[in-house]
Amino acid sequence: MCFPVNREESLNQLKKFSQIANQYASKRNYVDRELRYVSKLSPAIRSRLILEYEVIEHLLEAYTFSAIEKYIQEVYWRLYWKGWLEFRPYIWQKYLEELQEIKSQGSKMLKIAKQIESAQSGTDFVDYFMKQLTTTGYLHNHARMWFASYWIHAMKLPWQLGADLFYRHLLDADPASNTLSWRWVAGLQTKGKAYLISRANLEKFCDPEILGNRDYTAIDHVKVREGIEENATDDQIIENQACEGSHTFVKENERCGLWIHGEDLLPEKSLLSKQQFTTIVALQSSALMERYGISRKRIAYMGQVLTDALDRAKNHYKVSGDMLEVSALPSSLLEWALQNKLKTVYTMKAYIGPLKDELDQIKRLFLENKIRLVLVEREEDQRIFPYAKKGFFHFWKKASKETILKG
Repeated sequence: MCFPVNREESLNQLKKFSQIANQYASKRNYVDRELRYVSKLSPAIRSRLILEYEVIEHLLEAYTFSAIEKYIQEVYWRLYWKGWLEFRPYIWQKYLEELQEIKSQGSKMLKIAKQIESAQSGTDFVDYFMKQLTTTGYLHNHARMWFASYWIHAMKLPWQLGADLFYRHLLDADPASNTLSWRWVAGLQTKGKAYLISRANLEKFCDPEILGNRDYTAIDHVKVREGIEENATDDQIIENQACEGSHTFVKENERCGLWIHGEDLLPEKSLLSKQQFTTIVALQSSALMERYGISRKRIAYMGQVLTDALDRAKNHYKVSGDMLEVSALPSSLLEWALQNKLKTVYTMKAYIGPLKDELDQIKRLFLENKIRLVLVEREEDQRIFPYAKKGFFHFWKKASKETILKG
């Protein structure tokens, strides 16, 4: 199972998928070993090797909207989750705090979770999906739902541990989609609407060879885990501030740099497309990866896509640049800026998640050294994310008209 590791491969995969995209709606729930009817673009879309908006635009050139509406909705779900979490940052922080507390307890459930992660659950389809996750960095969306429901409602394990497991291994895991999808399966995201795995659903949509011995003991008569509703978080919206100086660009001849990170690998297709830079850097923080326990496969993938982004940027902006493996991201970024005598550093906006959590310290260090940090938000994101304050279908109706589907 191969996934694009550069922009050229991403565009080629998009063309390949476009040949069968009209079959996505009818085939998307079926989980086979070859994963024939998924786009295999989610890791590239997640890191923005290829933009959600250009994926949709490309497919609409080949099909009518109704023919690929279901796939377009799935792309918009990723955008919706990201926008939704931006207005509720406390959800992410609460998840991290609860996860740390659970891990520090050293309870029996941690041993059970470890058994499942080692593909020793005793249930064939669960072990199959676990092995697939660790070896490929990917799972079919329906398989993710089954796995999460088995984890939460059958095995009575904390959803936070499951979200952590997926975040460490999935190549396409981003804080919003991953965290909020696990909350949805648990019954927290849409209160009273948990997702329950069932024998009938498995037998209908899962390849029989994946099901193996069909030991359904753990999932027969599964019920919503008790106590879930008691932990539900109030849906309090916190208004998001605009990016600082996102439309303010430096004058010609002022020394400025471009910082490329794994949250958005396409600065040349943004408001920065015509900006002039003195130098460019792509940083991968080993300390940040270790803090979140990111798998070797995902680290290797991130290194590949960052390298591609750096090479493209150097070619586009006609300047030199470096790919640096660093321990402490804030101090290393400052050191790079000082060494190159930069007055301003530009980077694409990072949304709620580990990288954004580092920004306060980065801003403080830059301010102390009189260096300006400018976060650049995509115009499409700026237009549609405000619609994510409510439910998905409100977002879908409003956002689709604002972007590719307008007119």
